Amino acid sequence: MGRNLNYGISEQKGGRSTKSIFQSVRVCDIILESSDKDAGRHGGVDSIGTIFYSDISINKGLEFPRKLPTAKPLFAHQKYVPIINEIVLLLQLNTKNSNKKTQTTNYYLPTVNLWNNSHHNAMPLSEYGESLIGSENFKENPDLKSLKLFEGDNILEGRYGNSIRLGNQDNNPIIIIRNGQHINVDDTTFESNIEDLNNDHSSIYLSSKQLNFELTCKNKASYLAEERQYIFSDQRLGNVTTTSNNISQAIIS
Repeated sequence: MGRNLNYGISEQKGGRSTKSIFQSVRVCDIILESSDKDAGRHGGVDSIGTIFYSDISINKGLEFPRKLPTAKPLFAHQKYVPIINEIVLLLQLNTKNSNKKTQTTNYYLPTVNLWNNSHHNAMPLSEYGESLIGSENFKENPDLKSLKLFEGDNILEGRYGNSIRLGNQDNNPIIIIRNGQHINVDDTTFESNIEDLNNDHSSIYLSSKQLNFELTCKNKASYLAEERQYIFSDQRLGNVTTTSNNISQAIIS
């Protein structure tokens, strides 16, 4: 499976195309902490998030990624760390340094959505015998799926089955925070999935008018604990008024 990534935004002048504003490049390495051996020569603390990149169509320089050109993340308020062999869009901005001299700095945008998958969107150089996805610390999990979308949703997904959904049911707001996705071993498709209150690792549901919860027991002494704030699992909530086997599906669909 391949992708043609030689694209960008260009202008027409006199019938000729000028250079694209964006350039698609391959992430070959990244500085994640100030103690990195190359952080000092790239700005120390300011180098955190800096990537080393190469052209997407060749494997030149991959053996020594720290000798490649670099780019900084464009946004400071939101961190989205790419992994090795993901593709990002690069742009160049001219700024003035402390000596009022113009300097050109490379910046990159978040990962290009090649496979429409929140886990990773890497494009390894398989034709060169290179199949690395991320570093040795990143373990690919092909069973992880992206979240199913509903009209009007605003969703933030991590790479590891953690997510925040700002959604609604019948125009009544709901927020679902999930940490750890339930893996259905019988589902071998690439279809997206939905939160599962009973089987996901842990969840927080901030509902408005979706459910009526009735506690099975209101006697806190039965939980053999001192007076304190209690967070009940779905097994302790008792009966939930819903017609669906998947409570989460009933809430937000």
